[in-house]
Amino acid sequence: MRKLIALVFLLLSGAAILYVLTTPEAAPELDRRSQLAPKPAADPLSDQTALSTSSPPLELPKCNLEEGYVSAQNCRSCHESQFNSWHQTYHRTMTQAAGPDSVIPSFDDVQLTSRGRDYHLHRQGDEFWVDTVDPAAEMKAYIAGQSDQVSRLPQVHRRIAMTTGSHQHQTYWMQNPNGTMVQFPWVYHIDSQRWVFRIDSFLSPPRDTVTFNIWNMKCLGCHTTGGQPRMNPQTHSMFSVGEMGISCEACHGPGATHVQLAEAKDERHLQAILDPQKQNAAESAKVCGQCHVISRQKDEQHFLAHGDPYRPGNDQYDALREVVMFGEDRQVTQEHFPTMVKTGFWPDGTVRTGGREYNALLITSCFTEGTGSRQMTCTSCHSLHNYESPSKLIAKGKTGGAACIQCHAEPEYTTNLAQHTHHPVSSSGSNCLNCHMPHTSYALFSAIRSHRVQSPAVPDSDAGVRPNACNLCHLDQSQQWAAEQLAGWYDLPLPSLSPVDQTTPAGANWALSGDAAQRAIAAWHLGWSGAREASGSRWKVSVLAEMLNDPYSAVRYLAYESLQLLLGSDCPKYDFDGTAEHRLAVQQKILELWKGLPPDVA
Repeated sequence: MRKLIALVFLLLSGAAILYVLTTPEAAPELDRRSQLAPKPAADPLSDQTALSTSSPPLELPKCNLEEGYVSAQNCRSCHESQFNSWHQTYHRTMTQAAGPDSVIPSFDDVQLTSRGRDYHLHRQGDEFWVDTVDPAAEMKAYIAGQSDQVSRLPQVHRRIAMTTGSHQHQTYWMQNPNGTMVQFPWVYHIDSQRWVFRIDSFLSPPRDTVTFNIWNMKCLGCHTTGGQPRMNPQTHSMFSVGEMGISCEACHGPGATHVQLAEAKDERHLQAILDPQKQNAAESAKVCGQCHVISRQKDEQHFLAHGDPYRPGNDQYDALREVVMFGEDRQVTQEHFPTMVKTGFWPDGTVRTGGREYNALLITSCFTEGTGSRQMTCTSCHSLHNYESPSKLIAKGKTGGAACIQCHAEPEYTTNLAQHTHHPVSSSGSNCLNCHMPHTSYALFSAIRSHRVQSPAVPDSDAGVRPNACNLCHLDQSQQWAAEQLAGWYDLPLPSLSPVDQTTPAGANWALSGDAAQRAIAAWHLGWSGAREASGSRWKVSVLAEMLNDPYSAVRYLAYESLQLLLGSDCPKYDFDGTAEHRLAVQQKILELWKGLPPDVA
């Protein structure tokens, strides 16, 4: 019955997406003059594969003055220093109009192929274009259960209108004839300087072949400032924003009243804008938690028509948003949020999806039990203006354990640190974060620190459990070994462990026998410097070689990244998205290389 309900929901969602993709009435007013563009054939598998070149005049949304937004440029005249520090961040460049200054890779006659689909990228002056499978036709084929026939679907010619991302990877939005923005199914991975089929960058099963997202339905809310989907045919407007990207007013609230009062030299101007650092911990965290959260809309239709009513400083955070948390009754939580729980959380309720740190903060004792200045919030460690680096926005002076000793300044955490950690002070085992915030979240081909601050412990053996902090460094030791160390040092009870967890090196077990999340986390840690320091390198090469044929493409990518860290220039070239024959051949080369390695290559 549950599977039937899920299928009905999926089909209804697909119908909604198809409506948005094809309905002229959903287009902006500016596009209603150009709605004679050809529509996809009613039969998604018709032989009409000729390239459709229709595309509406491109016009991106202007600043939504009705909501009181004034844009970062208006803030700059009084706040030059803050403007400059924000301008260097990746928040600013989260969403941009597509152009020579924002599009990172070359579009010069690029040919891409994946899963039976061919894509051609090219540039016309300062414009970027793609030839792609028609998203509307693909949606129809998906609903009809004919996704395996994509090679027969019609191709269309679409202009890239916007980009999202400029740090880890960049994704692209193409404009449909009715004005809607649809995600191009490839992303550009910046570190490796290569194109990646979008779903391959996620921990997605290999059978997952759906490739489309609608800007208004999926991404608008968190990748712009004050975005409103406005998916209401009566308004003739597909979406509006306070500003492209994540700008001043995303965190401080709409600035029109503040600007008016400041220009009038009215002292009330300070009360007309929000400073997150001057709020209590809960209210300050909500500013970040409007985006860095796993949540659902209580009223999806209201959200799609009017957007999120929350603005920093008002009381509307929970008006439409329900934060998904593990309740005391885990079964009830799973029944209400089955997909979100399965993909977003470890069995202990800890978030395992990167970028969703608000859920983790809400169950961290530093937040729930702290008071006053000792109550942890996002700005306890992060700053958008006074940061060490724009990469992670760690506030100056808050790197590593320095963030923790703001509150935990007792000698056992400072001058007598080794007595507390039982590790040399200069080692990775004496870094507070490695023990209390291990890298157990995944996002964009990387493991990310958990923001649920906890003391390290080895859990009972169970399917899919979150890897413990001790064994993420000591990958060559069993979980039983780690549990015994913790029991001896901190008088913790011994967990109930399976024979495998009692005897097998945890790293090898997670890497070769774990679920997809465990394998991804293990693959990243097998190349991590902290683990190399604690558990050597040579043995890891053979394990990582086996992972080059993992069924999940993201796991294969992580495994190869770690192999490059271990082997350096000796590592053979490998394509994680290549054929099975290619992957097997590289695996054999690495295993031969491993046999000739000295006892340790750390």
